Amino acid sequence: MQGIISDLARRSVTSGISTTGSATQEVLGSATKLASQSEVLRNEVDRFLASIRAA
Repeated sequence: MQGIISDLARRSVTSGISTTGSATQEVLGSATKLASQSEVLRNEVDRFLASIRAA
């Protein structure tokens, strides 16, 4: 009985680790995409402000 419970606990922990790893990859991907979009927006704002100053 103890071995069955230990095996179930081990499988549960392994599943949790896998799920956490997947979630971590999703968060990293989203953060990377957001950083890229932020850089694009910053460049567009800088160009806009430069055109205002030049006018």
